[in-house]
Amino acid sequence: MQPPSYAIAFDMDGVIFRTTRPKHDAMLSLFPGATKEVASDEIMSMSGVPRGQKLTRVYERCFGRTPSGAELQALLQKYEVALRVVLADPVVTPGIKSFLERSSSQCFVCSSAPLEEVERQLQIAGLEKRFERAYGAPTSKTQALQDVSRRVGHMDVVFFGDATADLKAAKDAGCAFVAVVGETDQFPESPTPRVADFVNDVVVLDAINCALVANAA
Repeated sequence: MQPPSYAIAFDMDGVIFRTTRPKHDAMLSLFPGATKEVASDEIMSMSGVPRGQKLTRVYERCFGRTPSGAELQALLQKYEVALRVVLADPVVTPGIKSFLERSSSQCFVCSSAPLEEVERQLQIAGLEKRFERAYGAPTSKTQALQDVSRRVGHMDVVFFGDATADLKAAKDAGCAFVAVVGETDQFPESPTPRVADFVNDVVVLDAINCALVANAA
């Protein structure tokens, strides 16, 4: 690859790892059977949203009231325990490792998952040294992307995300955006540049160029 004039930021779940569906199933397991259909739809509609906010909204939909602080904390603790099993050996998105090895861009991770979890997943996959910096909760994705932009100076930033919340964060931070739709597709009717994985450099670089053009328009 030629030296690019842009930096790349990656969401983690659904982008670096195929973990959106496993995390959905782990969260769904926290809710009783009678509410699972409602919970499932609500969970999937909030991909990219911090888990405390997500659990609060799912609880409200299922039970018609806001969880107390103690109830929310209990859900968060149960979810963390469930994730330890789910994320013990996360599935890496096809092509991402070789893409990172070949890329000469400065690369970052911007996730809504807790930073400790982000760092742990990257270490398990042996990817932690491929990134300049990783961001996670409590830093929002918009704040993370703004910080990436400050760090790279004059260069554009391209954010790969899999959720409409990721697109909003990119827009709020003034970054270009590429949708990753290999695990779930939240952009079925959108002209947003997209990729399913990182196997084909031509496809990925074409999506990056389209995103940069769209962001500059």
